[in-house]
Amino acid sequence: MCNVTKSIISGYECNRFNPTKEVLNLLSSKFDMDYLCMEGYTKLVYNFDEFLDKLSLWVKENNLTKEDAASKLDISRGLFRFWFNGGVISISTYNKIKFNIYKYNLI
Repeated sequence: MCNVTKSIISGYECNRFNPTKEVLNLLSSKFDMDYLCMEGYTKLVYNFDEFLDKLSLWVKENNLTKEDAASKLDISRGLFRFWFNGGVISISTYNKIKFNIYKYNLI
């Protein structure tokens, strides 16, 4: 139905990786997205534009440099810059920093 292989679906189900925003959009046409994107990394990917807005606002409101923000999220400055500029992080990186993302109410 969504032009995705069984092994890809298995990977989603076993939490080895998550779908891209494009795949989520395709899945949303077939399934209930409120269920698929309730929490976690999938919610972040699906709502990435909103997340970047919150991230930018958090940096500005707290008068943070990118280095300060990266430190608070426990990631490298380079990774923060990549992410801040629209790059999507891996699920393992997300899992590493998710406590801090929730701590600062970024998702």
